[in-house]
Amino acid sequence: MSIPVRLRNFLKSLRKIETMPKYELAWITKNLAVGHAPIEDDDLEAIKDQGVGAIVNLCGEFFDLHKIEKKSGFEVLYFPIPDECAPDMIKLEMAIQWVEDTVSRGKKVLAHCRFGVGRTGTFVTAYLMHTGLSMKAAEKKLKYSRANPSNYCQWKLLRDYKKILNRK
Repeated sequence: MSIPVRLRNFLKSLRKIETMPKYELAWITKNLAVGHAPIEDDDLEAIKDQGVGAIVNLCGEFFDLHKIEKKSGFEVLYFPIPDECAPDMIKLEMAIQWVEDTVSRGKKVLAHCRFGVGRTGTFVTAYLMHTGLSMKAAEKKLKYSRANPSNYCQWKLLRDYKKILNRK
């Protein structure tokens, strides 16, 4: 991965503090969690230890992370979205279907972008809407995680997705 060395060393030093958890997931449903991009092998092990077997990687900026996740034993959907952007609607629906299929096979899924905020929040909100929640109810489920749509284009995509779901 292309994490700057000084940032990686700083984060590693923080982890030496006893109260600092390893990689902490925020569970949105019993089978879907959100988080940030794992930055070291210990993160991948901690994710695995929490029962996750599949990952939706939304990072457009880390071109090899999905390969590292796959080599670590995860089933991976690489769905890169540029930072601060919204996904393509057709690709979004395909990714949502992948999560649905993966969960139906008994796997727990982690969705992440770089920091686990905007792209992750947009994707997971759309997934929750697909499962039948209203946009408001999906927002409420994500309220205590850091994963929330963070700009106009992400919210617009969700409003457009709501219209598509209402037509089905």
